[in-house]
Amino acid sequence: MGYFSTRFNWNYIYDIIDSARIGKSGEIFIINNNGYVIASRNRQGILSNNLKHLIAAQHAMRGETYGYVLEKELTATKIYGYAHTRGYNAYKGKNWSALVNEIL
Repeated sequence: MGYFSTRFNWNYIYDIIDSARIGKSGEIFIINNNGYVIASRNRQGILSNNLKHLIAAQHAMRGETYGYVLEKELTATKIYGYAHTRGYNAYKGKNWSALVNEIL
C-alpha cells in the first residue's frame, strides 16, 4: 500500500499576484470553479467572497480562455479581464481563473 502526494507552495501564487503591474485602484483575484476567491492581492475574502455574479467570472468559469468585460457598477465602470487556467501538458488543472479589474 502506498500513496502519491503533491505539495503546492501557495506563496508562489502570491509572488505572482504581488508582482503584477496594475493601477492603484485595480484588484486581482484567483477564483475556483465555483466562483469563490481563493487568492487576492489584498488577502481578504478568501473562501468567503464569491464573484460568480460578475459576467467576467461567468465567462471564465465556463472555461473561456481569456477576454474582458465592461461592468457598470453604482459609482463607476470597471473593466474586468479574465483568464481560465489551461493546466500543463496532460494535467488539466484545477479549473481556476484569474480576474483583474480596473476602474475606468
